[in-house]
Amino acid sequence: MKFVSFSDPAVGSCAAGMLEPGRNLALLLDKYLMGNWQDGTNYAWILAQFGFGAMTMLGLLGGQILKRVQGHGKKLAWLLCSGAGCLALGYVWSLDFPMIKRLFTSSMVLWAAGWCYFLLALFYLLTDVLKLNWLTFFFSVIGSNAIFVYIWVSLCPPTGNFSRVLFAGFSECFGDADRFVFYLCNYALIWGVLYYMYKNRTFIKV
Repeated sequence: MKFVSFSDPAVGSCAAGMLEPGRNLALLLDKYLMGNWQDGTNYAWILAQFGFGAMTMLGLLGGQILKRVQGHGKKLAWLLCSGAGCLALGYVWSLDFPMIKRLFTSSMVLWAAGWCYFLLALFYLLTDVLKLNWLTFFFSVIGSNAIFVYIWVSLCPPTGNFSRVLFAGFSECFGDADRFVFYLCNYALIWGVLYYMYKNRTFIKV
């Protein structure tokens, strides 16, 4: 069988079907069109957009199930069947096309969507069916300002200087657990800010 091959000085030879870290079509295309702006991360961008788009449409399908299907039982059945179907398809497809998060391959999309449907069914059961809203309050605070969380983490990542100034010294007091405490403090700070915004009805939306 003859493969179409590509080459780039920064990546090396790249044959069709090659999925090695740093040597695959997705990263090669990124380097050709956008240069080395993500050099060393091995995260694909351009071709991965198809996977992101598919994931978004699968999410919209979950929303349509909740909106249009009548009855709690039928909604849960649709969500669970959708989840099981995506997991099965993702697993079978992964036997030929591996699940790779950094490339966001199509098998990865199906596998992730399957678990998301299961989680959506679980939270729908807890909040809308059983009315146990106190169990999901922690996540409701986060979800109410998801855009703010995204911006916060982008501007002040947990490994950034801002976090290190605040928590590095404190976390070192816990010995081998310092890394866990460091990240726990970061997330506690973010959640505290989100809770303040939630209590004051401050929501950032697009």
